[in-house]
Amino acid sequence: MSQTKEILLILGDQLSEALLEPFDPESCSVVMIESWDECSYVQHHRKKIIFFLSAMRHFAQKIQDKGFDLHYLRLERDECSLANKFLQQGVKLQASHYHYYHPGEWRLIEDLRNVLFDVDSTCHEDPRFFCSPSQFNDWIEKRKRVLMEDFYRWQRIEHQILVDSNNKPVGGKWNYDHQNRKSIPKSLTLPTPLSFKPDEITQSVIEEVSEYFPEGFGEVSNFDWAVTSEQSWELFEYFLKTSLSQFGDYQDAMTQRSPFLFHSLLSAQINAGLLDVRRVVDTVARYAREESVPLNSAEGFIRQIMGWREFIRGIYWLRMPEYKSLNHFDSKRSLPEFYWSGNTRMNCVSKTVNQIIEHSYAHHIQRLMVTGNFALLAGLDVQEVCDWYLAVFRDAIEWVELPNTLGMSLFADGGFFASKPYCASGAYISRMSDYCKDCHYDPKDNTGERTCPFTALYWHFLDRNRDKLEQNMRMKFPYKNLNQMDQARKEHLLGRAEEILKDLSQV
Repeated sequence: MSQTKEILLILGDQLSEALLEPFDPESCSVVMIESWDECSYVQHHRKKIIFFLSAMRHFAQKIQDKGFDLHYLRLERDECSLANKFLQQGVKLQASHYHYYHPGEWRLIEDLRNVLFDVDSTCHEDPRFFCSPSQFNDWIEKRKRVLMEDFYRWQRIEHQILVDSNNKPVGGKWNYDHQNRKSIPKSLTLPTPLSFKPDEITQSVIEEVSEYFPEGFGEVSNFDWAVTSEQSWELFEYFLKTSLSQFGDYQDAMTQRSPFLFHSLLSAQINAGLLDVRRVVDTVARYAREESVPLNSAEGFIRQIMGWREFIRGIYWLRMPEYKSLNHFDSKRSLPEFYWSGNTRMNCVSKTVNQIIEHSYAHHIQRLMVTGNFALLAGLDVQEVCDWYLAVFRDAIEWVELPNTLGMSLFADGGFFASKPYCASGAYISRMSDYCKDCHYDPKDNTGERTCPFTALYWHFLDRNRDKLEQNMRMKFPYKNLNQMDQARKEHLLGRAEEILKDLSQV
């Protein structure tokens, strides 16, 4: 092969053949790096590490099939950063130009910029999203308010998704969120998730991760995720056939009967680049137009992807790096051990954390209204909570994790895009799940020994943050209830919360 003139870095969350198309195999080599630093800068779930390494090794074969000279660096326990390894490969190959696509984390793009500062390099915009950071910035400059709903409607029109010839929403409404909140009936049959038997490549990764991270967080047994584009599209088709029609009704529900319900389990594959997000959205929109699925299901799914996902990415790149240090409520209480072990008498938290330990997965309501809600109410340290979310979930890359955790779950940005804190008492969890029937605590007990910690902490959170929340129009009703609460009940709830906060390990 002739001397390399250019090299292209492909990261573990950029496993899309579309990213190779602008480059000529005759003049460009591809570098892929399994970085120890990337695997260990937080305590990533071991199945998450397995997924990314296996997906990378499978994707490497596609790069070679396209005729590229591939330089693939396997995982080694060392202190050399990914950016430095990329530079070293360029020096070794006598590269005249370094190419890389915009990474999904601020620290990584800063490292690449710093390391490559004195060589010819280009950071390319990642084309896998509906909205680029610059387009988002242009949109937000014209807004008097920052609401996902406004952004979502703009994106629907911009990309002609579920709109008619007059740019009005199909069905007459932009958002069917009010039809996404049913609880799971006992008689409802829940789908069985599609699984994929590990091939030789994946099995080798499982063994390596078990060896490198013997005490790491999370189970490694029974790994059965889609790790290739072909498997990911099969998983998507399975979701369309078995789950999408009922996804809308039960999108926010929680049950001990299944960790997955009617959710797609596609977020990790989408974030890694194994699925073309435009094709995914177009397909679901077509199902809605053909009335193959209810509109509330199709719209609810599309809203998650081209609404929240794209909006959150825009917020991340708009506000970083200072965004990561925000702490509106000055929350500094250490993350309890039960976030790692699941050892707590709160059944909703225990079931959710143990589910995460096994699957590296919890759906958005479990993340927001169980683990996130408790963290908000208890005043847990914002950075520790964000690091935990980044570590334990299979789909967590900082651009999507940080705003969702810091801004939405913890309201630590003071309401930059969320109009109120997403906080709730045990009554909400009881209404949306079957956790409470098997719990040590009782969400209906407001004066006794079995008072739900979520309930006590909810009222304590409101009481201690009056100066920051009472004038919020969307918090008027909760504060009215607090102000009119029976004194004996109020004293019990606030006193119970104080006991809980003195030693969170006892709940």
